[in-house]
Amino acid sequence: APQAPASPPLVSQLSTGSLVLSWFGPNYDGGSAILGYVVEVKPEAPGQAGDWSVVANRCMSTSLRVRSGLEPQGRYRFRVRAYNSSGASEPSEESEMVTIETLGGKEEEPTYVTVIVDTEHKVSDHYDVRKKLGMGKFGQVFLLYHKQTG
Repeated sequence: APQAPASPPLVSQLSTGSLVLSWFGPNYDGGSAILGYVVEVKPEAPGQAGDWSVVANRCMSTSLRVRSGLEPQGRYRFRVRAYNSSGASEPSEESEMVTIETLGGKEEEPTYVTVIVDTEHKVSDHYDVRKKLGMGKFGQVFLLYHKQTG
């Protein structure tokens, strides 16, 4: 069987109901090509020892978006096993504990849209983004005040 994946899964793009895990494959494949990965999760509820359960048993790449089964404010750890034709590896190291955000949690940071006014200056050099006007047909709409005149 292959060696365990070389890194614990790293968590990114964390939101209320989903996250993305990424990891490095094993350093040694056990002499047979890696066919995929098994991703496992363990809830870390206070006073309750959760068991590991399988999130995905045929993940073909070294990253996975987890979309289901994550409770708001739930705390989880993840780990990954590699497998090939001769079986599955030992699990990777566990990820750091992840706390899923609550619904209607903290406001998303406004994303700054850079509009090129001229080739020398970006719009954010001239304007303060004061107020998010909500989501329009073309994404987020910002009310811009000119810094000098604002």
